[in-house]
Amino acid sequence: MSHLYHGLKTHRLTNGILFLDALLEAGPRIVRMGFEEDRRNLLAETPDLSWDTPHGRYHLRGGHRLWHAPEAIDRTHIPDDSPPSIHVDGFNMDLTAPVEPPTGIQKAMHIQLIPEEAVVHIEHALTNHGAEPAELAVWPITQLPLGGTIILPMATHPIDEHGKLPNRNLLLWPYSRIHDPRIHMEDDVLLLEALDIPESNKIGYMNRNGWIAYIKDSALLVKSFTPSPLEKHVDMGCNVEAYLSGMFVELETLSPWRTFSPGETITHTETWHLYRIEDSPASVNELLTALRDGTLPISLKEQPAP
Repeated sequence: MSHLYHGLKTHRLTNGILFLDALLEAGPRIVRMGFEEDRRNLLAETPDLSWDTPHGRYHLRGGHRLWHAPEAIDRTHIPDDSPPSIHVDGFNMDLTAPVEPPTGIQKAMHIQLIPEEAVVHIEHALTNHGAEPAELAVWPITQLPLGGTIILPMATHPIDEHGKLPNRNLLLWPYSRIHDPRIHMEDDVLLLEALDIPESNKIGYMNRNGWIAYIKDSALLVKSFTPSPLEKHVDMGCNVEAYLSGMFVELETLSPWRTFSPGETITHTETWHLYRIEDSPASVNELLTALRDGTLPISLKEQPAP
């Protein structure tokens, strides 16, 4: 089923509950996702944002994209304007980009809508077609519109028998600001409001809970994944990062930092659950209460295993 996204052709998957649009002319990119009942796009749309790179103009476009980490202008920001190959089978869609000439890396997404559920599985893959081993992490990035709140759970339980080892980290970028009105820091959760503030900010950490979320109006998007806290990670030990800007926010997960030989593939899977929240919390305090008393589909009560 074809549709247009700011002049670019897409293919639509739907299971009667959710719809999802992927670009046919660039990517791999998921550019729309939401409930079938109202067809509102819950992802950010940024068709006019672009910047120069050593390899040409990079078009941000919006939605959900796949990068590889650690970030480097000459390697990460490679334009993805060529059409991916696409294979559709029922509720499944495979998107495979051409090999990036500068890196020898090929990006792919396998997307699966679960029948009769508001659930999407997305396997992100990087394949090394170069002549040398590559050391990278799989880095899926979801752009979301302003007006909501990012929910980043923090594990508070001890990770060793006697509780003597640190169990939480917080990573900052050169432009990160702690005294940002968008950031609300609690012992068990970070809440980041997606407000119209032009300055950029970014926070990363090691997420042991295996889920992160974004709530806006009556929609709650939960992205779950399998954390591997004992493995090596990029950016001083991050498997989750959140980026704030005055136009959109980004909710990111990262695989462990792996070395893979020519011909090998590394993968990282996210599962998206979308919920309709009839009594959506109207403030940060209400959201904290809902997270702690179990009135939302996600909760801060359950602690993950070390």
